[in-house]
Amino acid sequence: MPLNPEWGARLSVPARSVWAKTRTDPSQMPPLIGWLPLYQHLDDAAGVARHLWDEWAPQSVKDMIARSVGSEDAARDLLVWLAGVHDIGKASPAFAVQVERLADDMGQAGLLSDPRIKDGDQRRKARHELVGYLAMREWLTQEHGFGKDVAEALASVVAAHHGRPATRADVRAAEPLEHLVGDGPWTEVRRELLSAADAAFASPSSRARWEQAELSQPAGDGAAQRPRHRRGLDREQ
Repeated sequence: MPLNPEWGARLSVPARSVWAKTRTDPSQMPPLIGWLPLYQHLDDAAGVARHLWDEWAPQSVKDMIARSVGSEDAARDLLVWLAGVHDIGKASPAFAVQVERLADDMGQAGLLSDPRIKDGDQRRKARHELVGYLAMREWLTQEHGFGKDVAEALASVVAAHHGRPATRADVRAAEPLEHLVGDGPWTEVRRELLSAADAAFASPSSRARWEQAELSQPAGDGAAQRPRHRRGLDREQ
């Protein structure tokens, strides 16, 4: 059951057009037979994270994260919220162009991308994890006034959600690639999705604790672990 079934209905048309997962059948032409919107994928991930915290996570892991953020409630909210924003970087030209029909649909909604970047050498420098890091860092500092260190620490969980932490060199390489990261309407949609997830999955009291947190590396690693789900939806680049 969706964790927050109402939040998608409140999003703009461009935000609802962003895709996260696809289902394909090579025997069909075109092979695309289904797709999952990003907002739904984020809601699914947040719901799974909440269930794992409540039903599966060892108390020792809960205690470790709680010590970093000040309370178990704030730790639970942090895990759910991070799961609910982990793929925000998929709202980017570099990700969208992987599926031509869905990129065209997003373009009709105002999120334009150049199809020529699909096979370019630079696209791998703006993977969705790195775009997510950049978006999260900016949003936390500008929207909520987080300090640079805390914003980067939380954004680094998004950057590492496929198991490989981003390096400073990775971030510096991605920052100037606006044609791949996306600016203008792309920035607006990422901020809209982050604000919607914030309202759906975070509380003001927990956020205030996060702002004062000093996440240890083990706590950050614990928060970064997330389950694989919806196996039939396979696009992840």
